[in-house]
Amino acid sequence: MNVLRIIRFIVAISAIVYGYLHVSSHCPINAPLVATDPLCRSVHYSYSYIANSPVYPYIVKVSDFADKSIHPHLSSIKESVQAYREEHEQYVIDQTYKTASTIISSTTDFVQSTIWPISSSCIKSIYNSSKILFIKFKYLSFVNYNIYVKPYIVKLFNYIATTPIGEYSFKLLNSSYVQTFFKYTSISYNYISSIFSYIHSKLNEIYQNFTFKGSDSYRLVQLKQNFLKDYLTFNGCSTTSTESTEPSSDSSSSVASASLFDKYDNLVQSIVESANNDFKSESNQLSTNYLNKLQTQFHPLMKSFSKEVNTGYENIHAMISNINNPDADHVSREAFRNALSDKHNSANKHVELIEKEIESIIESYIKDIYNIRIAILDTLEEFADSSLLNYSNEITANGDDWSEWKKFKNLKFKIINFRDSLIDTKPNEEFQSAINKLKSEVQLLVNESGSYLAILRAKANIEFQAREAQEAQLLKDQELKQDNDDDELYEEEVSTITQTRFVTETINDPITSSSTPEADSDAIKVVIQSDE
Repeated sequence: MNVLRIIRFIVAISAIVYGYLHVSSHCPINAPLVATDPLCRSVHYSYSYIANSPVYPYIVKVSDFADKSIHPHLSSIKESVQAYREEHEQYVIDQTYKTASTIISSTTDFVQSTIWPISSSCIKSIYNSSKILFIKFKYLSFVNYNIYVKPYIVKLFNYIATTPIGEYSFKLLNSSYVQTFFKYTSISYNYISSIFSYIHSKLNEIYQNFTFKGSDSYRLVQLKQNFLKDYLTFNGCSTTSTESTEPSSDSSSSVASASLFDKYDNLVQSIVESANNDFKSESNQLSTNYLNKLQTQFHPLMKSFSKEVNTGYENIHAMISNINNPDADHVSREAFRNALSDKHNSANKHVELIEKEIESIIESYIKDIYNIRIAILDTLEEFADSSLLNYSNEITANGDDWSEWKKFKNLKFKIINFRDSLIDTKPNEEFQSAINKLKSEVQLLVNESGSYLAILRAKANIEFQAREAQEAQLLKDQELKQDNDDDELYEEEVSTITQTRFVTETINDPITSSSTPEADSDAIKVVIQSDE
Protein backbone atom coordinates (compact mmCIF):
# COMPACT_ATOMS: atom_id res chain seq x y z
CA MET A 1 0.00 0.00 0.00
CA ASN A 2 2.83 2.43 0.77
CA VAL A 3 4.32 1.79 -2.64
CA LEU A 4 1.00 2.58 -4.32
CA ARG A 5 0.70 5.81 -2.34
CA ILE A 6 4.20 6.86 -3.34
CA ILE A 7 3.43 6.08 -6.98
CA ARG A 8 0.20 8.09 -6.84
CA PHE A 9 2.04 11.01 -5.20
CA ILE A 10 4.76 10.95 -7.87
CA VAL A 11 2.16 10.83 -10.64
CA ALA A 12 0.25 13.77 -9.13
CA ILE A 13 3.39 15.89 -8.72
CA SER A 14 4.48 15.05 -12.26
CA ALA A 15 1.08 16.04 -13.64
CA ILE A 16 1.16 19.37 -11.78
CA VAL A 17 4.69 20.18 -12.95
CA TYR A 18 3.88 19.18 -16.51
CA GLY A 19 0.73 21.32 -16.52
CA TYR A 20 2.60 24.35 -15.18
CA LEU A 21 5.43 24.02 -17.70
CA HIS A 22 3.05 23.42 -20.56
CA VAL A 23 0.88 26.42 -19.78
CA SER A 24 3.90 28.67 -19.18
CA SER A 25 5.52 27.80 -22.50
CA HIS A 26 2.56 27.32 -24.85
CA CYS A 27 -0.26 29.48 -23.53
CA PRO A 28 0.70 31.96 -20.79
CA ILE A 29 -2.22 33.33 -18.83
CA ASN A 30 -1.32 36.98 -19.49
CA ALA A 31 -1.13 36.39 -23.26
CA PRO A 32 -4.04 35.77 -25.66
CA LEU A 33 -5.08 32.15 -26.12
CA VAL A 34 -3.46 30.70 -29.25
CA ALA A 35 -3.05 26.98 -28.51
CA THR A 36 -6.14 24.80 -28.90
CA ASP A 37 -5.25 21.84 -26.69
CA PRO A 38 -7.69 21.00 -23.85
CA LEU A 39 -5.24 21.91 -21.09
CA CYS A 40 -4.67 25.48 -22.32
CA ARG A 41 -8.35 26.05 -23.01
CA SER A 42 -9.43 24.79 -19.60
CA VAL A 43 -6.79 26.89 -17.81
CA HIS A 44 -7.73 30.09 -19.68
CA TYR A 45 -11.41 29.37 -19.20
CA SER A 46 -10.88 28.96 -15.45
CA TYR A 47 -8.67 32.07 -15.26
CA SER A 48 -11.41 34.16 -16.87
CA TYR A 49 -13.44 33.77 -13.67
CA ILE A 50 -10.51 35.14 -11.63
CA ALA A 51 -9.95 38.08 -14.04
CA ASN A 52 -13.63 39.04 -13.81
CA SER A 53 -13.86 38.61 -10.06
CA PRO A 54 -13.99 41.67 -7.72
CA VAL A 55 -10.88 40.61 -5.83
CA TYR A 56 -8.69 40.57 -8.95
CA PRO A 57 -7.38 44.21 -8.51
CA TYR A 58 -6.26 43.42 -4.98
CA ILE A 59 -4.54 40.27 -6.21
CA VAL A 60 -2.60 42.36 -8.78
CA LYS A 61 -1.45 44.83 -6.12
CA VAL A 62 -0.40 42.04 -3.75
CA SER A 63 1.36 40.16 -6.55
CA ASP A 64 3.58 43.16 -7.37
CA PHE A 65 4.65 43.40 -3.74
CA ALA A 66 5.08 39.63 -3.51
CA ASP A 67 7.24 39.56 -6.63
CA LYS A 68 9.58 42.19 -5.25
CA SER A 69 9.94 40.33 -1.93
CA ILE A 70 9.96 36.75 -3.26
CA HIS A 71 12.35 37.01 -6.22
CA PRO A 72 15.47 37.80 -4.12
CA HIS A 73 14.74 34.81 -1.91
CA LEU A 74 14.10 32.63 -4.96
CA SER A 75 17.39 33.80 -6.48
CA SER A 76 19.31 32.86 -3.34
CA ILE A 77 17.52 29.51 -3.16
CA LYS A 78 18.28 28.95 -6.84
CA GLU A 79 21.99 29.47 -6.25
CA SER A 80 21.96 27.03 -3.30
CA VAL A 81 20.00 24.46 -5.26
CA GLN A 82 22.27 24.89 -8.27
CA ALA A 83 25.35 24.38 -6.12
CA TYR A 84 23.82 21.32 -4.51
CA ARG A 85 22.86 19.99 -7.92
CA GLU A 86 26.33 20.49 -9.32
CA GLU A 87 27.82 18.76 -6.30
CA HIS A 88 25.54 15.73 -6.20
CA GLU A 89 24.24 15.49 -9.77
CA GLN A 90 26.78 12.92 -10.96
CA TYR A 91 26.28 10.79 -7.85
CA VAL A 92 22.51 10.81 -8.36
CA ILE A 93 22.96 9.88 -12.02
CA ASP A 94 25.34 7.05 -11.14
CA GLN A 95 23.09 5.73 -8.41
CA THR A 96 20.07 5.98 -10.69
CA TYR A 97 21.91 4.11 -13.43
CA LYS A 98 23.11 1.51 -10.94
CA THR A 99 19.63 1.04 -9.49
CA ALA A 100 18.11 0.84 -12.96
CA SER A 101 20.71 -1.73 -14.01
CA THR A 102 20.02 -3.76 -10.87
CA ILE A 103 16.28 -3.61 -11.49
CA ILE A 104 16.73 -4.60 -15.12
CA SER A 105 19.06 -7.48 -14.29
CA SER A 106 16.80 -8.68 -11.46
CA THR A 107 13.77 -8.45 -13.71
CA THR A 108 15.60 -10.30 -16.47
CA ASP A 109 16.71 -13.03 -14.08
CA PHE A 110 13.20 -13.31 -12.67
CA VAL A 111 11.71 -13.57 -16.13
CA GLN A 112 14.27 -16.15 -17.25
CA SER A 113 14.20 -18.22 -14.06
CA THR A 114 10.53 -18.00 -13.07
CA ILE A 115 8.17 -16.45 -15.60
CA TRP A 116 9.58 -18.08 -18.71
CA PRO A 117 9.73 -21.66 -17.31
CA ILE A 118 6.23 -21.36 -15.88
CA SER A 119 4.89 -19.88 -19.11
CA SER A 120 6.67 -22.53 -21.14
CA SER A 121 5.35 -25.34 -18.95
CA CYS A 122 1.83 -23.90 -19.09
CA ILE A 123 1.95 -23.59 -22.86
CA LYS A 124 3.35 -27.11 -23.15
CA SER A 125 0.66 -28.45 -20.82
CA ILE A 126 -2.07 -26.66 -22.76
CA TYR A 127 -0.64 -27.99 -26.02
CA ASN A 128 -0.51 -31.57 -24.73
CA SER A 129 -4.00 -31.34 -23.25
CA SER A 130 -5.41 -29.86 -26.44
CA LYS A 131 -3.68 -32.56 -28.46
CA ILE A 132 -5.19 -35.29 -26.29
CA LEU A 133 -8.62 -33.66 -26.50
CA PHE A 134 -8.26 -33.37 -30.27
CA ILE A 135 -7.36 -37.06 -30.54
CA LYS A 136 -10.33 -38.00 -28.36
CA PHE A 137 -12.61 -35.80 -30.45
CA LYS A 138 -11.24 -37.38 -33.61
CA TYR A 139 -11.93 -40.90 -32.42
CA LEU A 140 -15.32 -39.93 -31.02
CA SER A 141 -16.21 -38.46 -34.41
CA PHE A 142 -14.90 -41.60 -36.06
CA VAL A 143 -17.04 -43.85 -33.84
CA ASN A 144 -20.19 -41.77 -34.35
CA TYR A 145 -19.56 -41.60 -38.07
CA ASN A 146 -19.20 -45.37 -38.40
CA ILE A 147 -22.24 -46.06 -36.23
CA TYR A 148 -24.74 -43.44 -37.44
CA VAL A 149 -23.56 -41.95 -40.74
CA LYS A 150 -21.62 -44.60 -42.61
CA PRO A 151 -24.47 -47.18 -42.85
CA TYR A 152 -26.65 -44.64 -44.65
CA ILE A 153 -23.79 -43.67 -46.93
CA VAL A 154 -23.22 -47.35 -47.76
CA LYS A 155 -26.92 -47.78 -48.52
CA LEU A 156 -26.85 -44.69 -50.71
CA PHE A 157 -23.73 -45.94 -52.46
CA ASN A 158 -25.33 -49.34 -53.09
CA TYR A 159 -28.45 -47.64 -54.39
CA ILE A 160 -26.43 -45.45 -56.76
CA ALA A 161 -24.52 -48.53 -57.91
CA THR A 162 -27.79 -50.07 -59.13
CA THR A 163 -28.69 -47.04 -61.25
CA PRO A 164 -27.48 -46.67 -64.85
CA ILE A 165 -25.30 -43.69 -63.95
CA GLY A 166 -23.65 -45.67 -61.15
CA GLU A 167 -23.03 -48.67 -63.37
CA TYR A 168 -21.50 -46.45 -66.04
CA SER A 169 -19.30 -44.70 -63.44
CA PHE A 170 -18.02 -48.02 -62.06
CA LYS A 171 -17.27 -49.27 -65.53
CA LEU A 172 -15.39 -46.05 -66.26
CA LEU A 173 -13.35 -46.23 -63.04
CA ASN A 174 -12.51 -49.89 -63.61
CA SER A 175 -11.56 -49.36 -67.23
CA SER A 176 -7.96 -49.92 -68.28
CA TYR A 177 -7.47 -46.30 -69.37
CA VAL A 178 -8.45 -44.81 -66.01
CA GLN A 179 -6.44 -47.40 -64.07
CA THR A 180 -3.39 -46.70 -66.25
CA PHE A 181 -3.81 -42.97 -65.63
CA PHE A 182 -3.95 -43.53 -61.86
CA LYS A 183 -0.92 -45.80 -62.00
CA TYR A 184 1.31 -43.35 -63.89
CA THR A 185 0.07 -40.46 -61.74
CA SER A 186 1.14 -42.32 -58.60
CA ILE A 187 4.53 -43.16 -60.13
CA SER A 188 5.07 -39.50 -61.11
CA TYR A 189 4.10 -38.30 -57.64
CA ASN A 190 6.51 -40.71 -55.95
CA TYR A 191 9.31 -39.73 -58.33
CA ILE A 192 8.77 -35.98 -57.75
CA SER A 193 8.55 -36.57 -53.99
CA SER A 194 11.85 -38.47 -54.00
CA ILE A 195 13.51 -35.65 -55.97
CA PHE A 196 12.34 -33.02 -53.50
CA SER A 197 13.42 -35.21 -50.57
CA TYR A 198 16.89 -35.55 -52.06
CA ILE A 199 17.15 -31.79 -52.64
CA HIS A 200 15.96 -31.11 -49.10
CA SER A 201 18.52 -33.51 -47.61
CA LYS A 202 21.36 -31.92 -49.58
CA LEU A 203 20.30 -28.39 -48.64
CA ASN A 204 20.04 -29.45 -45.02
CA GLU A 205 23.53 -30.96 -45.18
CA ILE A 206 24.94 -27.75 -46.70
CA TYR A 207 23.18 -25.66 -44.06
CA GLN A 208 24.58 -27.80 -41.26
CA ASN A 209 28.08 -27.47 -42.70
CA PHE A 210 27.70 -23.69 -42.81
CA THR A 211 26.31 -23.46 -39.28
CA PHE A 212 28.76 -25.91 -37.69
CA LYS A 213 31.19 -23.20 -36.68
CA GLY A 214 28.46 -21.47 -34.73
CA SER A 215 27.40 -24.59 -32.88
CA ASP A 216 28.24 -25.65 -29.34
CA SER A 217 30.17 -28.69 -30.57
CA TYR A 218 32.58 -26.55 -32.55
CA ARG A 219 33.04 -24.15 -29.62
CA LEU A 220 33.65 -27.11 -27.31
CA VAL A 221 36.31 -28.48 -29.66
CA GLN A 222 37.99 -25.08 -29.78
CA LEU A 223 37.81 -24.83 -25.99
CA LYS A 224 39.49 -28.22 -25.62
CA GLN A 225 42.22 -27.29 -28.08
CA ASN A 226 42.92 -23.99 -26.35
CA PHE A 227 42.93 -25.69 -22.96
CA LEU A 228 45.43 -28.30 -24.11
CA LYS A 229 47.65 -25.59 -25.54
CA ASP A 230 47.50 -23.58 -22.32
CA TYR A 231 48.08 -26.71 -20.23
CA LEU A 232 51.16 -27.71 -22.21
CA THR A 233 52.54 -24.19 -22.07
CA PHE A 234 51.82 -23.85 -18.36
CA ASN A 235 53.25 -27.26 -17.53
CA GLY A 236 56.46 -26.53 -19.42
CA CYS A 237 56.94 -23.14 -17.78
CA SER A 238 56.24 -24.46 -14.28
CA THR A 239 58.70 -27.35 -14.72
CA THR A 240 61.44 -25.01 -15.86
CA SER A 241 60.87 -22.60 -13.00
CA THR A 242 60.80 -25.44 -10.46
CA GLU A 243 64.07 -26.90 -11.67
CA SER A 244 65.89 -23.57 -11.75
CA THR A 245 64.61 -22.18 -8.44
CA GLU A 246 65.59 -23.33 -4.96
CA PRO A 247 63.78 -22.35 -1.75
CA SER A 248 65.84 -19.86 0.21
CA SER A 249 63.65 -19.30 3.25
CA ASP A 250 60.45 -20.38 4.98
CA SER A 251 58.45 -17.56 3.44
CA SER A 252 59.60 -18.46 -0.07
CA SER A 253 58.72 -22.11 0.66
CA SER A 254 55.20 -21.21 1.72
CA VAL A 255 54.78 -19.02 -1.36
CA ALA A 256 56.01 -21.84 -3.59
CA SER A 257 53.72 -24.25 -1.75
CA ALA A 258 50.72 -22.01 -2.26
CA SER A 259 51.51 -21.52 -5.95
CA LEU A 260 52.02 -25.28 -6.36
CA PHE A 261 48.61 -26.11 -4.91
CA ASP A 262 46.92 -23.30 -6.82
CA LYS A 263 48.42 -24.57 -10.05
CA TYR A 264 47.07 -28.10 -9.64
CA ASP A 265 43.81 -26.94 -8.10
CA ASN A 266 43.14 -24.69 -11.08
CA LEU A 267 44.13 -27.51 -13.39
CA VAL A 268 41.78 -29.97 -11.67
CA GLN A 269 38.96 -27.43 -11.60
CA SER A 270 39.40 -26.76 -15.30
CA ILE A 271 39.44 -30.48 -16.11
CA VAL A 272 36.37 -31.11 -13.95
CA GLU A 273 34.43 -28.34 -15.66
CA SER A 274 35.56 -29.55 -19.08
CA ALA A 275 34.52 -33.13 -18.27
CA ASN A 276 31.15 -31.99 -16.94
CA ASN A 277 30.52 -29.80 -19.98
CA ASP A 278 31.68 -32.60 -22.25
CA PHE A 279 29.21 -35.03 -20.68
CA LYS A 280 26.35 -32.54 -20.96
CA SER A 281 27.21 -31.67 -24.54
CA GLU A 282 27.59 -35.27 -25.70
CA SER A 283 24.49 -36.45 -23.82
CA ASN A 284 22.45 -33.56 -25.25
CA GLN A 285 23.71 -34.35 -28.74
CA LEU A 286 22.89 -38.02 -28.18
CA SER A 287 19.38 -37.09 -26.99
CA THR A 288 18.89 -34.95 -30.10
CA ASN A 289 20.02 -37.81 -32.33
CA TYR A 290 17.68 -40.25 -30.60
CA LEU A 291 14.79 -37.79 -30.80
CA ASN A 292 15.33 -37.60 -34.55
CA LYS A 293 15.57 -41.39 -34.61
CA LEU A 294 12.28 -41.63 -32.73
CA GLN A 295 10.65 -39.35 -35.27
CA THR A 296 11.91 -41.28 -38.29
CA GLN A 297 11.53 -44.77 -36.83
CA PHE A 298 8.21 -44.55 -35.01
CA HIS A 299 6.32 -42.22 -37.32
CA PRO A 300 5.59 -45.00 -39.86
CA LEU A 301 4.75 -47.46 -37.06
CA MET A 302 2.35 -45.04 -35.36
CA LYS A 303 0.83 -44.15 -38.72
CA SER A 304 0.27 -47.83 -39.50
CA PHE A 305 -1.16 -48.46 -36.03
CA SER A 306 -3.46 -45.45 -36.31
CA LYS A 307 -4.64 -46.72 -39.69
CA GLU A 308 -5.25 -50.15 -38.16
CA VAL A 309 -7.33 -48.57 -35.39
CA ASN A 310 -9.29 -46.27 -37.70
CA THR A 311 -9.95 -48.64 -40.62
CA GLY A 312 -10.66 -52.29 -41.33
CA TYR A 313 -14.13 -52.48 -39.82
CA GLU A 314 -16.01 -53.03 -43.10
CA ASN A 315 -16.43 -56.76 -42.53
CA ILE A 316 -17.71 -56.19 -38.98
CA HIS A 317 -20.13 -53.48 -40.12
CA ALA A 318 -21.41 -55.75 -42.88
CA MET A 319 -21.93 -58.58 -40.40
CA ILE A 320 -23.90 -56.27 -38.09
CA SER A 321 -26.05 -55.14 -41.02
CA ASN A 322 -26.70 -58.76 -42.09
CA ILE A 323 -27.73 -60.04 -38.64
CA ASN A 324 -31.39 -59.09 -39.16
CA ASN A 325 -31.31 -59.23 -42.95
CA PRO A 326 -33.21 -62.34 -44.12
CA ASP A 327 -31.87 -61.98 -47.66
CA ALA A 328 -28.18 -62.07 -46.57
CA ASP A 329 -26.08 -64.93 -45.31
CA HIS A 330 -26.72 -66.07 -41.77
CA VAL A 331 -24.40 -64.47 -39.19
CA SER A 332 -23.83 -66.44 -36.01
CA ARG A 333 -22.56 -65.17 -32.70
CA GLU A 334 -19.45 -67.30 -32.99
CA ALA A 335 -18.60 -65.88 -36.42
CA PHE A 336 -19.02 -62.32 -35.13
CA ARG A 337 -16.87 -63.05 -32.07
CA ASN A 338 -14.17 -64.46 -34.35
CA ALA A 339 -14.25 -61.29 -36.46
CA LEU A 340 -13.86 -59.10 -33.35
CA SER A 341 -11.06 -61.34 -32.08
CA ASP A 342 -9.20 -61.09 -35.40
CA LYS A 343 -9.43 -57.30 -35.33
CA HIS A 344 -8.28 -57.20 -31.70
CA ASN A 345 -5.34 -59.53 -32.41
CA SER A 346 -4.32 -57.44 -35.41
CA ALA A 347 -4.19 -54.29 -33.24
CA ASN A 348 -2.25 -56.15 -30.54
CA LYS A 349 0.38 -57.18 -33.09
CA HIS A 350 1.03 -53.51 -33.86
CA VAL A 351 1.22 -52.72 -30.15
CA GLU A 352 3.69 -55.54 -29.52
CA LEU A 353 5.85 -54.38 -32.43
CA ILE A 354 5.89 -50.77 -31.18
CA GLU A 355 6.65 -51.82 -27.59
CA LYS A 356 9.47 -54.04 -28.82
CA GLU A 357 10.97 -51.16 -30.80
CA ILE A 358 10.62 -48.83 -27.80
CA GLU A 359 12.45 -51.27 -25.55
CA SER A 360 15.16 -51.70 -28.19
CA ILE A 361 15.76 -47.97 -28.60
CA ILE A 362 15.75 -47.43 -24.81
CA GLU A 363 18.38 -50.15 -24.39
CA SER A 364 20.46 -48.61 -27.17
CA TYR A 365 20.17 -45.15 -25.59
CA ILE A 366 21.19 -46.45 -22.15
CA LYS A 367 24.14 -48.27 -23.69
CA ASP A 368 25.33 -45.15 -25.54
CA ILE A 369 24.99 -43.01 -22.41
CA TYR A 370 26.96 -45.63 -20.52
CA ASN A 371 29.71 -45.57 -23.16
CA ILE A 372 29.91 -41.76 -22.99
CA ARG A 373 30.10 -41.87 -19.22
CA ILE A 374 32.78 -44.59 -19.25
CA ALA A 375 34.88 -42.75 -21.85
CA ILE A 376 34.84 -39.54 -19.79
CA LEU A 377 35.60 -41.45 -16.58
CA ASP A 378 38.53 -43.24 -18.25
CA THR A 379 39.93 -39.92 -19.43
CA LEU A 380 39.40 -38.44 -15.98
CA GLU A 381 41.15 -41.41 -14.38
CA GLU A 382 44.17 -41.05 -16.64
CA PHE A 383 44.32 -37.34 -15.92
CA ALA A 384 44.00 -37.94 -12.17
CA ASP A 385 46.76 -40.54 -12.14
CA SER A 386 49.22 -38.41 -14.09
CA SER A 387 48.36 -35.12 -12.37
CA LEU A 388 48.44 -36.54 -8.84
CA LEU A 389 51.72 -38.32 -9.60
CA ASN A 390 53.29 -35.07 -10.82
CA TYR A 391 51.86 -33.23 -7.83
CA SER A 392 53.28 -35.76 -5.36
CA ASN A 393 56.66 -35.65 -7.08
CA GLU A 394 56.76 -31.87 -6.82
CA ILE A 395 55.76 -32.04 -3.13
CA THR A 396 58.58 -34.47 -2.49
CA ALA A 397 61.00 -32.29 -4.42
CA ASN A 398 59.97 -29.22 -2.39
CA GLY A 399 60.61 -30.77 1.02
CA ASP A 400 57.56 -32.92 1.84
CA ASP A 401 55.52 -30.16 3.42
CA TRP A 402 52.74 -31.66 5.60
CA SER A 403 50.22 -28.96 4.75
CA GLU A 404 50.86 -29.60 1.08
CA TRP A 405 50.13 -33.31 1.54
CA LYS A 406 46.84 -32.38 3.21
CA LYS A 407 46.00 -30.25 0.21
CA PHE A 408 47.02 -33.15 -2.00
CA LYS A 409 44.52 -35.38 -0.19
CA ASN A 410 41.77 -32.78 -0.53
CA LEU A 411 42.50 -32.46 -4.23
CA LYS A 412 42.34 -36.23 -4.60
CA PHE A 413 38.97 -36.36 -2.84
CA LYS A 414 37.77 -33.55 -5.07
CA ILE A 415 38.44 -35.69 -8.15
CA ILE A 416 36.82 -38.74 -6.51
CA ASN A 417 33.71 -36.77 -5.55
CA PHE A 418 33.37 -35.45 -9.08
CA ARG A 419 33.74 -38.99 -10.40
CA ASP A 420 30.92 -40.18 -8.14
CA SER A 421 28.72 -37.24 -9.09
CA LEU A 422 29.38 -37.90 -12.78
CA ILE A 423 28.30 -41.51 -12.33
CA ASP A 424 25.01 -40.37 -10.76
CA THR A 425 24.40 -37.48 -13.16
CA LYS A 426 21.26 -38.00 -15.20
CA PRO A 427 21.29 -37.10 -18.89
CA ASN A 428 18.89 -34.78 -20.62
CA GLU A 429 15.26 -35.69 -19.86
CA GLU A 430 13.93 -34.75 -23.30
CA PHE A 431 14.39 -38.29 -24.58
CA GLN A 432 12.55 -39.78 -21.59
CA SER A 433 9.75 -37.24 -22.04
CA ALA A 434 9.47 -38.20 -25.71
CA ILE A 435 9.33 -41.90 -24.77
CA ASN A 436 6.59 -41.23 -22.19
CA LYS A 437 4.64 -39.20 -24.72
CA LEU A 438 4.96 -41.99 -27.29
CA LYS A 439 3.77 -44.57 -24.77
CA SER A 440 0.79 -42.41 -23.81
CA GLU A 441 -0.20 -42.04 -27.48
CA VAL A 442 0.03 -45.81 -27.97
CA GLN A 443 -2.08 -46.41 -24.87
CA LEU A 444 -4.62 -43.85 -26.07
CA LEU A 445 -4.96 -45.64 -29.41
CA VAL A 446 -5.28 -48.99 -27.61
CA ASN A 447 -8.06 -47.61 -25.40
CA GLU A 448 -9.88 -46.10 -28.36
CA SER A 449 -9.65 -49.37 -30.30
CA GLY A 450 -10.98 -51.36 -27.35
CA SER A 451 -13.79 -48.85 -26.78
CA TYR A 452 -14.87 -48.97 -30.41
CA LEU A 453 -14.81 -52.78 -30.46
CA ALA A 454 -16.90 -52.77 -27.28
CA ILE A 455 -19.41 -50.45 -28.95
CA LEU A 456 -19.59 -52.72 -32.00
CA ARG A 457 -20.02 -55.75 -29.74
CA ALA A 458 -22.88 -54.04 -27.88
CA LYS A 459 -24.57 -53.02 -31.12
CA ALA A 460 -24.26 -56.54 -32.52
CA ASN A 461 -25.63 -57.96 -29.26
CA ILE A 462 -28.72 -55.78 -29.65
CA GLU A 463 -29.17 -57.02 -33.23
CA PHE A 464 -28.71 -60.63 -32.13
CA GLN A 465 -31.26 -60.20 -29.34
CA ALA A 466 -33.74 -58.66 -31.77
CA ARG A 467 -33.25 -61.54 -34.22
CA GLU A 468 -33.57 -64.15 -31.48
CA ALA A 469 -36.74 -62.46 -30.25
CA GLN A 470 -38.18 -62.56 -33.77
CA GLU A 471 -37.22 -66.21 -34.15
CA ALA A 472 -38.78 -67.07 -30.79
CA GLN A 473 -41.98 -65.23 -31.72
CA LEU A 474 -42.09 -66.99 -35.08
CA LEU A 475 -41.60 -70.39 -33.42
CA LYS A 476 -44.33 -69.57 -30.91
CA ASP A 477 -46.69 -68.58 -33.70
CA GLN A 478 -45.95 -71.81 -35.56
CA GLU A 479 -46.62 -73.90 -32.45
CA LEU A 480 -49.87 -72.03 -31.83
CA LYS A 481 -50.92 -72.57 -35.43
CA GLN A 482 -50.08 -76.28 -35.16
CA ASP A 483 -52.19 -76.56 -32.00
CA ASN A 484 -55.09 -74.82 -33.73
CA ASP A 485 -54.83 -77.20 -36.70
CA ASP A 486 -54.85 -80.22 -34.36
CA ASP A 487 -57.93 -78.89 -32.55
CA GLU A 488 -59.76 -78.32 -35.82
CA LEU A 489 -58.91 -81.86 -37.01
CA TYR A 490 -60.16 -83.34 -33.72
CA GLU A 491 -63.42 -81.39 -33.93
CA GLU A 492 -63.97 -82.60 -37.50
CA GLU A 493 -63.47 -86.25 -36.44
CA VAL A 494 -65.94 -85.92 -33.53
CA SER A 495 -68.49 -84.25 -35.79
CA THR A 496 -68.21 -87.07 -38.33
CA ILE A 497 -68.75 -89.78 -35.70
CA THR A 498 -71.82 -87.98 -34.29
CA GLN A 499 -73.41 -87.52 -37.70
CA THR A 500 -72.83 -91.19 -38.51
CA ARG A 501 -74.55 -92.24 -35.29
CA PHE A 502 -77.60 -90.14 -36.05
CA VAL A 503 -77.88 -91.51 -39.58
CA THR A 504 -77.54 -95.12 -38.38
CA GLU A 505 -80.27 -94.78 -35.81
CA THR A 506 -82.63 -93.32 -38.34
CA ILE A 507 -82.06 -96.14 -40.81
CA ASN A 508 -82.42 -99.01 -38.28
CA ASP A 509 -85.45 -97.70 -36.40
CA PRO A 510 -87.36 -94.89 -38.03
CA ILE A 511 -90.14 -95.02 -35.39
CA THR A 512 -88.21 -95.20 -32.14
CA SER A 513 -85.01 -93.46 -31.23
CA SER A 514 -83.74 -96.20 -28.96
CA SER A 515 -81.07 -98.59 -30.18
CA THR A 516 -78.85 -101.28 -28.78
CA PRO A 517 -75.11 -101.11 -28.51
CA GLU A 518 -74.80 -103.97 -30.92
CA ALA A 519 -76.85 -102.19 -33.51
CA ASP A 520 -74.85 -99.00 -32.99
CA SER A 521 -71.61 -100.81 -33.49
CA ASP A 522 -72.90 -102.51 -36.60
CA ALA A 523 -74.12 -99.24 -37.98
CA ILE A 524 -70.79 -97.57 -37.26
CA LYS A 525 -68.98 -100.37 -39.01
CA VAL A 526 -71.26 -100.00 -42.02
CA VAL A 527 -70.67 -96.26 -42.18
CA ILE A 528 -66.91 -96.65 -41.79
CA GLN A 529 -66.82 -99.24 -44.52
CA SER A 530 -68.90 -97.03 -46.75
CA ASP A 531 -66.52 -94.13 -46.02
CA GLU A 532 -63.55 -96.23 -46.90
